Amino acid sequence: MSGSRITGTMFDQGSPLVNQADGQAGTGEILVVLYLRGGMDGLNFIPPIDGDNRGFYEGFRPNLKIPASGSNAALSLALPNSPNSSSEFGIHPRATALHEIYQNGNLAIVQAVGNAGSRSHFDAQAYMELGTPFVKTTKTGWLTRTLDTQPDLPPDVLMPVLAAGSSAPTSLFGEGSTLNMSNGSSIGFSNANWNYRDDIRKAVRDLYSDGFSFVKDAGLQALNAADIIETFASSSYTPANGVEYPNTGLARDMRTIASMIKLDLGLRVATVDYGGWDTHDTQDYAPNNGNYSNKIGTLSDALAAFYKDLDGSEANALSKRTTVLVMSEFGRRVRENADRGTDHGTGNVFLVMGGSVKGGVHGTFPGLRNDQLFSQTDLAPTTDYRTILSEVIIRRMANPNIGNIFPGFEEYAPLNLVEGIDLTPQYGPGQPAAPIVSEVLALGGDSLTVVWNQVDFAEGYRVEMRNDPEGDWEIVQILGRPTQTTYEATDLAQGGYYEFRVHAFNDAGNSEYSNTSAAYNRSALENWRYSHYGIIENADVAADDMVNNDANITNLLAFALNLDPLGSSFPKTDFETPGLPESFQKDNTGKYRFLKPAGRENIDYKVEMCTDLVHWFPLPIQSIGQVGIYEKMEASAPAGFHPCFFRLVVDRNDI
Repeated sequence: MSGSRITGTMFDQGSPLVNQADGQAGTGEILVVLYLRGGMDGLNFIPPIDGDNRGFYEGFRPNLKIPASGSNAALSLALPNSPNSSSEFGIHPRATALHEIYQNGNLAIVQAVGNAGSRSHFDAQAYMELGTPFVKTTKTGWLTRTLDTQPDLPPDVLMPVLAAGSSAPTSLFGEGSTLNMSNGSSIGFSNANWNYRDDIRKAVRDLYSDGFSFVKDAGLQALNAADIIETFASSSYTPANGVEYPNTGLARDMRTIASMIKLDLGLRVATVDYGGWDTHDTQDYAPNNGNYSNKIGTLSDALAAFYKDLDGSEANALSKRTTVLVMSEFGRRVRENADRGTDHGTGNVFLVMGGSVKGGVHGTFPGLRNDQLFSQTDLAPTTDYRTILSEVIIRRMANPNIGNIFPGFEEYAPLNLVEGIDLTPQYGPGQPAAPIVSEVLALGGDSLTVVWNQVDFAEGYRVEMRNDPEGDWEIVQILGRPTQTTYEATDLAQGGYYEFRVHAFNDAGNSEYSNTSAAYNRSALENWRYSHYGIIENADVAADDMVNNDANITNLLAFALNLDPLGSSFPKTDFETPGLPESFQKDNTGKYRFLKPAGRENIDYKVEMCTDLVHWFPLPIQSIGQVGIYEKMEASAPAGFHPCFFRLVVDRNDI
């Protein structure tokens, strides 16, 4: 698939899931998190324009200050008839588009936000995005835990999470259903003019259709989502309300999010990054002119285009159920430095935008007098950033599980930023999230090993097993250590079919069950022997030179029988010459040939192929002639699979 990393959900047009997605209207709340990486200077974004703080501000920033009057003046944040009006502060003059949204009551500005716990970019971002200040060992991000505890998230939603751009942020760490993309047309199979596209699409779907693994489920989900996006998003997207998105990277990412929201695939969380805010030098050449001011303009125009694209007068307008959070890891020091820049600080501005936002200026501004500053250098934080996030999660997402999302945070005090019901916050670790069984390993003998992920807040795990898809589950192991995430089931019947599931527990209760993952006990297949594998490349070089070379036959056979991934030895004399991994024919047809000895009906043969050395699947085999006492057999890869890997598998069926 070109231009995408899909860990979670693609399929053919005409698929029932495509038809299901077409025309369905979503109803869930949508949270968009825009992270300004680098530490955005909030004091010049929302500068004081009146009162004592204006005097201190001008003294601290003689070159970088935003004027309070004139053509480059900050735009007043006074709001007639609003309890959140502020005539003492303005917004940067390049943020005219955001100022219009503010005046309409749909932008909340929160002053002096902090508690990231560090002036290091990497540490502060990690603390904030994990949702655990001063702790970087948390296994999941705060958005992941929000989704894990979201009460109304359907289990089969096609695309719950979107990370616009090339990678997912730390806030989505541990979230397996995240879809990364920069634009809808980047998702899908290559649009190159070739004859194999449909064959590859079908072959990849067939590849993920067999078996029981978590990889299979994730692969099919990825195919399904990408097929929908390819079907609906590959055509030209037309924004609503006459909106024209600016030609900037941020605006393109916001446009992508808007288009995915309108596809009604169940999107609940989207993230986007906008970096470059580490303005240590030449922050601006003059008021309203320079790198920082240009970035403010880019930010303002992209956010305004996004909001207007989703806005409408109807009660169920998308803008009313979409909330945008704009944050940065820390602010800048109040004093400009000698290089016309600002250094790492502490308190900063947060923005909350949406049709259900209670606009205005919120929070407590601590003041800029020396004795009011944090460490006498920074704006002192007066609002914990988790307070803002918690209010949006509780009031807009209707998720009260604050103890799980922000462990250790028990100070929820809403600032009245958004509309919604204040559910009672659930503090302390609640039920842990459901584990994910990633694989069941058949390592030989009579055992299977189950592997799952470590779950935050779990005190242990219960492992259940059954050997009948319709049978009852039996607890086979209780593990009291949260870091122990494997279990080996032993003394299993040869050829037995076994299903496993896991749930986590703590004092608050049990998690939901994990996915069910199954495997056959390999002991029944212990006679299978895998050859070495070889790669087929695009080169017209035939290679039948080994057919009549007895020495090469013997050497290759010994090599094949000794490479046993199951770990058990096998006497070569039991097989005599069961079959030969012939040298690989390197041509554009992608064929694998081997020699089958005549009169050996007790030998079974398989040829398997893969493209990643992980997911092998069988190919049909046909006879193409005789070579002495051997029958020459051939297997062909589906058209378009180049390069790929083959291996020969042989088995005695009479023992």
